Amino acid sequence: GVMGIITGAFGYEMPTKAAGFGVIGGIGPVALMNSLGWTPTSLVIMICYFFIIPISLGIVLRKYFFSKNKLCCYDYYLEY
Repeated sequence: GVMGIITGAFGYEMPTKAAGFGVIGGIGPVALMNSLGWTPTSLVIMICYFFIIPISLGIVLRKYFFSKNKLCCYDYYLEY
């Protein structure tokens, strides 16, 4: 959801065929590069958008939810 807000704020548009795929199979990054053009600047934008920002958000939100006791290490265990 946060990445969708960022996408809208910067006005990036991708074809509907690529919607929701992200990094899976490279569809999302290639679609973004096709819409922005294959330039060094668009490569930096693509790396930030598909790798740096999501990883950073994951780290920050994980720390936040652990600090507020909304998430604990036992939430990741599976019971058979």
